[in-house]
Amino acid sequence: MDPSHRKILIEQQMILLVMNAVLNALFAWLIFGGAGQVPLFPGDGNGLTQSIFFDLLITSILLGSLIALLNPIGVRKKMAKGELPVLTEVHQWVAMLPQRGMHLGIAGGVAGIAMAVLTMVLLMITAGEEMSAPSYVVTKTVFACTAAAVVCQYLVCRVQAKL
Repeated sequence: MDPSHRKILIEQQMILLVMNAVLNALFAWLIFGGAGQVPLFPGDGNGLTQSIFFDLLITSILLGSLIALLNPIGVRKKMAKGELPVLTEVHQWVAMLPQRGMHLGIAGGVAGIAMAVLTMVLLMITAGEEMSAPSYVVTKTVFACTAAAVVCQYLVCRVQAKL
């Protein structure tokens, strides 16, 4: 991997890591902090929005879409200034992604949903039907940071690739 590519990738991932750690922990605490337990799925009169499933679904769609729409702006600026090279060779999964605009945003949202589904399966296995609010705040923060890092990596490569 080219050193300038590695540098921008780490830079973008660190920015996303810090932003997501702070914002997702804050939002999770504001929404669920007063609850003793947070259910995995909606039901029992707790409403659709008061569940881990709904929260992760919305988070994953927003996270993936926003990263896909905003992150490429900085990458393209660095490419235009010559600070970042054009990639001529990328993994086949990266090459299949759309390169610009709303289509890239949708692809980012779909990637986020896939990570949310995987997280829900792991939570169903490990947490049962509910988990404590503090545990969920930590879980959501880790989920958001991991999802952002993975989505960012593929999107930065796709924006750089001229295929």
